[in-house]
Amino acid sequence: RSDDNIEWDYFEAVALLKKHKIESSANTVALCPTCSAQLRFFRNKDVSLSDRRITIEIIRLKHELDSGLIDSNSEIFFEFNLLGADHTMKFNKQHLLLLYGLIENSKENNA
Repeated sequence: RSDDNIEWDYFEAVALLKKHKIESSANTVALCPTCSAQLRFFRNKDVSLSDRRITIEIIRLKHELDSGLIDSNSEIFFEFNLLGADHTMKFNKQHLLLLYGLIENSKENNA
């Protein structure tokens, strides 16, 4: 939408880890309305978007960041397939670390 030559983008905040019990802004991703609807509706039908798979990917990305395989200033990508199409979700270092902390905190609380 354009208003007085200002571009407005519309995004929806979607919980990345669906079954996470602690509400946190770290658990949200900003998606366009179409991607948001697809993620919410189809994540139950696609194992590549299960909480378990996302958790494994976040932990893997954190270890790659710690070991220097990912430059701490570069963009961090999580690739997945949804409805037969490849997609990429981009994180910055801070968001990845917050998600990792949320996952680790959840493990401690469930132990």
